[in-house]
Amino acid sequence: MSKSLEELKHIYLRLVNYLLSGDLAFVILKSIREELLKDNETKDDIFIGTVIISSYNTMVLTLANSIKPNSESIHLTYFFNCVRESKKKLGDEKYNQIMAHIGEFETELERVSKITKAIIELRDTTVAHVDRKHVNNPSALFKDQPISWEDMELAITVISCGLLELGKHLGLSENLPDYIHLAKFSLTRKTKKVYDMSYRQ
Repeated sequence: MSKSLEELKHIYLRLVNYLLSGDLAFVILKSIREELLKDNETKDDIFIGTVIISSYNTMVLTLANSIKPNSESIHLTYFFNCVRESKKKLGDEKYNQIMAHIGEFETELERVSKITKAIIELRDTTVAHVDRKHVNNPSALFKDQPISWEDMELAITVISCGLLELGKHLGLSENLPDYIHLAKFSLTRKTKKVYDMSYRQ
């Protein structure tokens, strides 16, 4: 499983791009939730229901798949192990630099391990089957959320920030976090604009 720096970058970028889809889904979901709370009423029509369920499933699925070990897919543990086995190809200095950050990253992941385990369980019990309650009443995902929004946001922040910081140690663009921040900001504005046009006209 020893990899060159370029091979590690390729694996890393695939993981980042996959996780980003869940991160952006969370942005949409959070924005809609904020608007619903402002209106203080339930809107369970076909549009809002589809957006809520699709965003929720994408968020849970990508987060869980990024952290749940699986012999057939790329995930954080796989990437960390690839780095650990690539010392000769990376050289001592680069290897030690990357491994120092991975050590810090793993500590942060351990700190939120109860949340990430709950996310994996959510994937296995909610996303992996059709829950009639969520089909009939999509807003129940906000009211009966098994993981608090604060915990969900903390887990997403720890994973995405840790992964983006790791990219810098791999020698990738230091501007990537800025681009992603701008994408999230733009998506928040557009989501709220669509909601406003659909439900406040």
